[in-house]
Amino acid sequence: MLTLAYDSDKQESRDDDSLLQVIDPDTYYTLYGDKTEQRFDAASAEKVYVKLEREQFYALFGDIETGLTVTELARYSHSLTGFKTEFDNRHYELNAFAAESDLAFTKDEIQGNGTSGLYRLSQQNIIPNSDKVTIETRDRFRSDIVLETRSLTRHIDYNIDLANGTVFFKQPIFSQDESFNPIFIVADYEVKSAQGKSYTAGGRAAAKFIDERLEVGVSGIQEGDTGTDGKLFGVDATYKLNSTTEFHSEIATSDTDRGQEDGSGNAYVAEVTHKGERLDGRVYVREQEEGFGVGQQNGSEAGTRKGGVDARYHLTDKLDLNSELYREEVRTTDAQRDVAATALEYREDKYSLSGGFRHARDQLGDGEKNTSNLVLAGASREVLDKRVNLRANTEVAVAGSDNPDYPTRLILGSDFRVTQSSELFAEQEFTYGSREDSNSTRVGVRTQPWNGATINSTLENQISEYGPRLFANLGLAQAMQVSEHLSVDFGIDRSETIRDPGDTPFNTNVPPASGTAGNDFTAMSVGASYTQELWSFASRLESRIADLDDQYGVTLGFYRQQTAGLGLSLGGQYLTADTDSGNDMTTGDLRFSVAYRPVKSTLIALNRLDLNYAKTANDLIADRQRKLINNFTMNWLPNRTNQLALHHGVKYTVDSFDDDEYGNWLQVMDTEYRHDITRRFDFGIQSGILHSVNAQNYSYSLGGSLGMNLIKNTWVSAGYNITGFEDDDFTSAGYTAQGPYIKLRFAFDQNTVKDSLKWFEKK
Repeated sequence: MLTLAYDSDKQESRDDDSLLQVIDPDTYYTLYGDKTEQRFDAASAEKVYVKLEREQFYALFGDIETGLTVTELARYSHSLTGFKTEFDNRHYELNAFAAESDLAFTKDEIQGNGTSGLYRLSQQNIIPNSDKVTIETRDRFRSDIVLETRSLTRHIDYNIDLANGTVFFKQPIFSQDESFNPIFIVADYEVKSAQGKSYTAGGRAAAKFIDERLEVGVSGIQEGDTGTDGKLFGVDATYKLNSTTEFHSEIATSDTDRGQEDGSGNAYVAEVTHKGERLDGRVYVREQEEGFGVGQQNGSEAGTRKGGVDARYHLTDKLDLNSELYREEVRTTDAQRDVAATALEYREDKYSLSGGFRHARDQLGDGEKNTSNLVLAGASREVLDKRVNLRANTEVAVAGSDNPDYPTRLILGSDFRVTQSSELFAEQEFTYGSREDSNSTRVGVRTQPWNGATINSTLENQISEYGPRLFANLGLAQAMQVSEHLSVDFGIDRSETIRDPGDTPFNTNVPPASGTAGNDFTAMSVGASYTQELWSFASRLESRIADLDDQYGVTLGFYRQQTAGLGLSLGGQYLTADTDSGNDMTTGDLRFSVAYRPVKSTLIALNRLDLNYAKTANDLIADRQRKLINNFTMNWLPNRTNQLALHHGVKYTVDSFDDDEYGNWLQVMDTEYRHDITRRFDFGIQSGILHSVNAQNYSYSLGGSLGMNLIKNTWVSAGYNITGFEDDDFTSAGYTAQGPYIKLRFAFDQNTVKDSLKWFEKK
C-alpha cells in the first residue's frame, strides 16, 4: 500500500516548524475540542510524505519517531523528519532511520513540587509537537529502579508553552508517592539548532536463534545537532533458559564532541531474573561511566557502578522471606555503599506482620564512614469490612548508627476505600538520626491511571490522541468519582528537615531518601467537578509554601448546553509565584465561548473571547502584557444555492515596561459569498480588511474560487487572491493570504464510504 501526500505551502525554512501535525485545540474554538479524537497518517514537516508498506515491512519519508526503545543503553527516542524503515518477522527485526535535521534533542528531569505548575524546562522555543512527557516514580534508595511510568498526552494531561518552555499539568505532580519515593517529570523535546542542518542516522538489527529463545541485537547511532557530534554503538542479548529464568545483557560505548567539551564512556548491564513457584530473584551488575551516552539516559545513573542480588522465597502460602544485598559506587567521588537486608513477612486475610534486619555502610570519597544497623518491624490491619487499612512500619537504629539515608524511621498510614477503583490514603513519616531529623506527609487519592494516553505503534507509524477533551481544554481533570455527578481530588505534600550543615550527600544526582535538600515545603490542592445532563463545572485550588518560593493557583471550567444547538463555555486560570531570588511571575487567562449551531438552522454562529494577563518582575525591571482577543464567525444559508460567511476579529494589546506603556488596537473583517451554479459546481468571492487603529494602517484581501463536488460529501475548490494579508490571531484557519490555494473538504459519516463506493462502481 502506498500513502502519498504533498503540501505546497510548506517552505524549506520556516519559523513555525512543527512535527506530527497535532492540532492545538486552543488555536480555534474551545467547543471544537469536546469529545474529539485526532488521527493522522501523513505527517511531514517537509512538502512531501511517502509511505510504502507490506505485511511485516514499511518504509517512509516524513515525520518519524526513531523508536529505538527496546534496549536501555542504546535507547534513542528522537522526533525527526526523514527516512525510516522497519521489518519484523519470527527470526529477524530491523529498525533503521536517517535524517538531515536542524533539531536538537533535550531531556529534562524535574522533581514534582506538589502543584500543577508552572514547571520551567531548560530550553525555550520548543519545536511544536516534539514534546513527550512522562511521570516516573523511582525507588528512593535505588535510583535505577523505576517503580511506575505514566505517559501523558498533550492537551489532555498537560499544556505546554513552547515559546517560554513552561508546562502546566491538569493534575498536581507531587514530589513523592504514598511510600515517599520521588516522582519526576521527564520531558523529551526538540529545539532548533543554531548550527544548521546535520545528518543523524542509526538503527537496530536483531536475529533470533534456538527456537526464538535467544535474541541478539546490534544498535548504532550517528548524531549531529547543536554543535554535538555523537556516536553510540551497542550490542544486546536476551536468552530464555526456560519458562522461569531469563538472562539479559547489554554493552555500549559512546563518543561525543560538544564544542569545547569532549565526552566518551562505556556502559554495561547484565542480569539474570527468575520467577518460579517458590523463588523470585534477580542477580544484576551494571555500570555507566559519566561521559557515556547521547543525552537519553537518566542523569541519576551517570558515573555509577551497581551490583547485587534481590530474592523473595515463599516458605509457605502465608510466609515469605525477602532479602537484598547490593553495592553501589559513585565513581566521580569514589563514594561506596554496601547494603544487606533480610525480613520475614507473614500474611493473613485481614492482617500482616513483618520483621527483619538491615545493615547499611557508606564510605565517602574523603574517607568518612557512615554505618547504620536497623531492626525492622511492621504491621497492617484491615477493619470495617476491609474498607479501611491501618498500618505502621519502623526501622530502629542500634549500635551507634549514623548513616543519614538510613536513620531511625517511623511510618504511620491508613487507606480508606471510597469506591471500587478509588481510595483515600494518608501517610506520615518521622526520621530521627545523628545527622538530621525529618518529617514528611502525603495525603491524597489513589485511583486508576489518567484517562489520557499516547499510543505509538512504530510498525504502523500511527499516532492517536483520545480523552475527555472538554474539561481537559478548559484546564483540569479530576481523580475520584464520588457519585454519578461528582468527582473530587485533593492532596497534601509536605516535607521538613532539620539538618547538620556539614552533612555530605552520598550521590548529589539523587534526592535525599528522607526530607529535602534545603527547600522545605508544604503543598496543598483541592479540586472538584460536577456534571449534569446539560451543564458541567470543575475547579481546583492549589498552594505551595516553601523556604525559597511560594506558589498559588486557581483553575476553573464551566460548560452549559443552554438549548439544542446553543452551548456556552467558560475557562479560567490564575497562577502566581513569588521567589526569594526576586524573579516573580503572575499569569492569568479567561476564555468565554458561545456556539450556536442547531441541526436544522440556516444560521450558525461562533464567538470566542480571550483575556490574557502576564507579569514578570525582578530587581531590575517589571514587565506586564495584557491582551484581549475576540473572534466572531457566522455562516448563513438563505436557500439551497447561496451561502454567506462572515468573520470579525478584534485584538487589543497593552505592554508595560516599568513606567512606559504601549497599546494597539487591531481588527479584521472578512466575508465570503458562494453560489451553486449547478448541483456539482459553485463559485465564491471573498474579501477582507485588516486595520491597525493606532498606526492607521490598512491591508486588504480579495479573490475568487471555483468549487466542485467530486462525489457525495466530498468538495474541492481552487482559488486565487489578488491581494492578501495574514495575522496569526485571526487568520489561522482562513484563506486571506495573497496567491493561489486549494481547499478539500469531507463530510464523513457512517454512509460516506458506502455511497462513495457505489459512485465509483457506477463510473
